[in-house]
Amino acid sequence: MTLRRHTVTKNDLVNLGDGQHAIRVLQGNAIIGDRTIAAGEGTYAGVGSTLSGDAEILQFTISGQKHEGANLMSQEIDGFATAAILRLDQITFPPGAIAYRHIHAGAGIRCLISGELTIRADDHVEIMPPFKPWFEAANSPVRAEASLTHESTFVRAMLLPVEYAGKPTITYLNTEDDDKPRLQSNHRFFDQLLDFENLH
Repeated sequence: MTLRRHTVTKNDLVNLGDGQHAIRVLQGNAIIGDRTIAAGEGTYAGVGSTLSGDAEILQFTISGQKHEGANLMSQEIDGFATAAILRLDQITFPPGAIAYRHIHAGAGIRCLISGELTIRADDHVEIMPPFKPWFEAANSPVRAEASLTHESTFVRAMLLPVEYAGKPTITYLNTEDDDKPRLQSNHRFFDQLLDFENLH
């Protein structure tokens, strides 16, 4: 999985390249093929898709080939032999909200687009400013603490086992957190079935 952040202008026509893509439009309006995607929206784009319009986007790409160049992050993801679900979603934390220690059933790249998050894994703590991406492996315990003063939002692309299509992936780990409020909200843009036997 590769994450890029880039901008297109009115005169651009960009081939998104090999692979399957999850697109989140940050600003402006992007045209993917014959569809117009507005700021704040996300969409799936398949092999051979083109990008135009006047927009800034995040592009998550799943490909069997390693992509070089101006990437924010690239990460190999193992464990899927034939098929998986590509999910693009967005998590928003009000000020001071906490995602208590938990795991997810799939691996993926996250990218904060506003606010600040403190990510506490079992072996490290890292403060994430906007547009610093991070990777979480499947079933890797983390706790996320949002800025006390600003709403914080991140976009996430994950590869999931096919049985998670349309289903939540989060499992909270500590019983002492069972009665604590879950203030963060989730907006799912899509779940797309990927056939790895035909993945370019």
